[in-house]
Amino acid sequence: MSVETEIRQHVEEIAYPQLEEMIREWIGSGKLGSPYSVLERIFMIMKAKGEVIVPVSNKYDEAGNKIGFTVRTMKTDDKKHYVPAFSRAVYAEKGGSRMDVIAFPLERLAQIAAGDEECAGIVLDPWTYDFVIPHDVCRFFTEQKA
Repeated sequence: MSVETEIRQHVEEIAYPQLEEMIREWIGSGKLGSPYSVLERIFMIMKAKGEVIVPVSNKYDEAGNKIGFTVRTMKTDDKKHYVPAFSRAVYAEKGGSRMDVIAFPLERLAQIAAGDEECAGIVLDPWTYDFVIPHDVCRFFTEQKA
């Protein structure tokens, strides 16, 4: 097994469940204080080349062949838009309607969110934990080298 495969397996089997537990604990505490430990864990997953599940709109050519995709966003009641990301495919399915999803590098998703001034950030597991990684944090994460 390659080192990259071992890291990816660690992220999926250990890091995401630990992240989910950290988010649950933060929510359970009444969201007291800033979730620095949660954000630090997300940063570590991102730098370990972790992937998340994102909803996409597929693009097709005139012949019906898939030629690409656009990452879908979600808009809140106050008109802010976020990029939804899911740590597990089952969390994406909680939205109810069938949607196309792909595995996508978390680091690249943070770059997309940071590069769009209209984007308020990434919302992780919106129908389960609804944890927001704000735009400025996405920008900070993408500017870090390690």
